[in-house]
Amino acid sequence: MIDKPLLGKSRGFRGIVEKVPLFSKSDAPLYIFGETGVGKDLLAHEVHARSSRKERPFIVVQCGALPEHLAENELFGHAKGAYTDAPISANGLIAEAEGGTLFLDEVDTLSLGSQAKLLHFLETHEYHSLGSPQMKRANVRIISASNIDLLKGIESRQFRRDLYYRLHILTVSILPLRERIDDIPILAQHFLEKYGRQYRHWPLSLDSAAIDKMTAYLWPGNIRELAGVIERAVLMTTASVISAGEIDIDPSHENGENNTLKGVKQKAVAHIEREYLIRFLTLYCGNVSQSAEAAGIKRQAFQQLLKKHHIDRKDYKTAGLSLVAQTD
Repeated sequence: MIDKPLLGKSRGFRGIVEKVPLFSKSDAPLYIFGETGVGKDLLAHEVHARSSRKERPFIVVQCGALPEHLAENELFGHAKGAYTDAPISANGLIAEAEGGTLFLDEVDTLSLGSQAKLLHFLETHEYHSLGSPQMKRANVRIISASNIDLLKGIESRQFRRDLYYRLHILTVSILPLRERIDDIPILAQHFLEKYGRQYRHWPLSLDSAAIDKMTAYLWPGNIRELAGVIERAVLMTTASVISAGEIDIDPSHENGENNTLKGVKQKAVAHIEREYLIRFLTLYCGNVSQSAEAAGIKRQAFQQLLKKHHIDRKDYKTAGLSLVAQTD
C-alpha cells in the first residue's frame, strides 16, 4: 500500500479530497472507478479512516485473485463438512470485517453467483455460509472498485444490472496520473523522501530536467509506476541530485507531442476549453442547462465536453453562491 495517497493540487484531485468527509459520514455503498495504479484502495482506506468505523477492521479483497469456486467461501465462509476439505467451520471475510469496511477491488471479476449473494447481503445485511442453513447478519460497509466500465459488463451479461445500481449509491472517479500533471512533482517528491530515507540516501532532490521528463511521460502504470521509478532512481544514483538520465521510463510512453507546435496548440486549446466550461458552471452553481444556454452550446454537447475534461458539475454547486457573497 502506498502511504499518504491524498497528495496533489490539481483541480480534479482536490474535488475528490473534498468529497472524502462526505463519503466517510455515510454507511452507503461507495464505488470507486479508475485505472490500475491510481490508488483506489488508498482512497477507500482514507474514507474508512475518517469514518466512525475507523477502530474496526478494513479488509481488502482482491476479487480478481480469487478462483471462481473459492470466491463465495472467502467472502461468506463455510460450515463444517460443507465440502471435502472442510473439517471445521470457518468465517468468511464479511464476518472478519464486522463493524468495519470490506473493500472489494476488481468487483467486476466476481462470478454471477457471487454477485447474487453480494446483492442479497447489500440489501439485507444477511448471508448464508456455504453448507449452513443458518442465516447470519453482519454490520459491514461495502466499498467496491473496478478499472473497467461496469456498464460494459452489463451489456455482455457478465455483471448484474441490479448489483450495479446497488453498488453505485455513492461514486467517485480517480483521474489517471497523465491527467494530473500538476500532481506529478508533488508525488515524486514524496516518494523521493520515502525511499531516500528507507535506503539511507538522504537528502536527495530532482533536477528540473528530471521533473520535465516525468511530466511529459504518460504513466500507463499511474502512481504505482511513479513510485517504482523513483525507488529505482534512489537505488541507482550515487549523487545527491537525481538527473533526467536516472529517471528510467519507457520512451514509447513519452508524450512526444508535448513540445511540438501541434502539441502546444492542443494543450492550449484544451486548457482554454476547460476554463471556459468551469467559468459557466461556477456562475450557475453547477446547473448544466443554464450553463449550456449561457455558453451558446446545446446541453448534450456541453455534457460531452464535461465528460471529455473529467469535470464533475457537482463540484460547482455552491461556487456561484460563494461568488455572489463575495461581491455583495
